[in-house]
Amino acid sequence: DDAWTQVQDNSAHNNGASTNFHTDSTRDWRPYIKFDVQQIPYDAIINEAYLYLFPPATDDITTINAFHVFNHTWNEGNGTDTDCSVEANCDGGIIHNRQPCGSSFDNSQQCNLTAEYSLLTPGIKKWHIYNVTRMVKAEYSDDNNNVSIVLRDNTGGLFKQVSYNSKENGNIT
Repeated sequence: DDAWTQVQDNSAHNNGASTNFHTDSTRDWRPYIKFDVQQIPYDAIINEAYLYLFPPATDDITTINAFHVFNHTWNEGNGTDTDCSVEANCDGGIIHNRQPCGSSFDNSQQCNLTAEYSLLTPGIKKWHIYNVTRMVKAEYSDDNNNVSIVLRDNTGGLFKQVSYNSKENGNIT
């Protein structure tokens, strides 16, 4: 699953079916990404795990932080900037007011509020590679089937935006 939450006038909007997801420090856009790890063999030793994301265009140079989300019950929903103040409108999809880390990014019961990896984005159209080894190891050792991650730009007030192709896009180049 992948979806992004947004604040301002659209805090009840779901973007689960969007072809891109975005981070933005000023508008507090946060992409959530969840993937299945149950195909990893039972006795495997995980040495490294990376999340590769591709931007559809040249983006800003900024620092994007990756945070471990402990709650895997969220789903991406089926909205494309659709009002989902009523959960059934978007298949219960994630929105700003209903996100695991809290709308103020302050729910430490659901998320590690300390970044587990930081990436200085290059500002050019090329793969952005996030080291998610600790997150994958933690979920694998707890016998969880999923790893959930939220990305956040903490530069604040600088209008720095980074976009990535979502799984609905299908285009990686």
